[in-house]
Amino acid sequence: MLTNGDRWSKFQEGSVRSYQNYLNGTKNDLEHHNVIQEANSELSFIHELLNNYTFYERSGSALDVGCGTGHLTNQLNANGYFAVGFDLSEDAIKIAESLFKSEIEFFIGDGATPKAYFCTGQFHLIIAREFHPFTRINEPILQKQIVEDYLDLLDKNGVLVIAHSEVNSHIDFNQVKEWANQNQFISVGPYFYSMLKKLPFIPRNRFTIPVASKINSLLARIMRRNHIQFLVIQNKQNY
Repeated sequence: MLTNGDRWSKFQEGSVRSYQNYLNGTKNDLEHHNVIQEANSELSFIHELLNNYTFYERSGSALDVGCGTGHLTNQLNANGYFAVGFDLSEDAIKIAESLFKSEIEFFIGDGATPKAYFCTGQFHLIIAREFHPFTRINEPILQKQIVEDYLDLLDKNGVLVIAHSEVNSHIDFNQVKEWANQNQFISVGPYFYSMLKKLPFIPRNRFTIPVASKINSLLARIMRRNHIQFLVIQNKQNY
C-alpha cells in the first residue's frame, strides 16, 4: 500500500515528466490536469466562501503559491487582481511565461520561504494549493512557521486560502485553525466543493456549503478520492 510520501513522490515524478513533455511538444498530460481544467471553478468557489463567511472586497494583489503552469494565476488576473505566481519548478515557470506572456509576474521560488521575496502586507489574497513541503510533510513546527509567514504578508482584511486533498494531506487543518484564532485571525472551513460543482442548481450559502462538504468528505474517504478542500483565514487585526 502506498504511503502519502510515496504518492507525493509519484505525483512529483509525473509533474516533472509532464512539464518536460510539454516543453518538448507533447501537451496531452497537462491539458487534462485538474488545476488547468478547473482553475476558474476553484476560484469561483473561493470567492463564494469569501462572500458567505468574510468581509472581503475583490481587489488588490494576489499571490498563487506553487503556481505550476500558471492557470490559476491567470484566473486571478482575469478577475481583476494584480497576480503574482511562483513555483520551485523552472520548467513550470517556463510554461507559465510562454502561455501568459507579460500579463502576469511569474518567477522561480521556494514556497516555504515567502519572506525572502515579499513584503509585509503586500497581498490581499494568497492561495496556497498543494505545495511542497507545506502540506506534504508531517512537521507541525515548520508548517506553523510557513502559515505565520504567509499571514504576515496579508494586508487589511486580506485572506489566505489553503487548499489540499484530505486523503493525502499531512497537515492538520484543526491545528492551523487554532493557530489562526490564537493570533486574532478569522478561520472558515475547511470545505470541499466537488459535490457542489456537480450540482450547480444548488444555491451556495452557509447551510448548503457545510452540509455538502460533509457528504463530500465521507464519499472521498470511502472511495479514496483526492478531492480538494479549502481553508480560509482572514486578517481581522485591523478591523
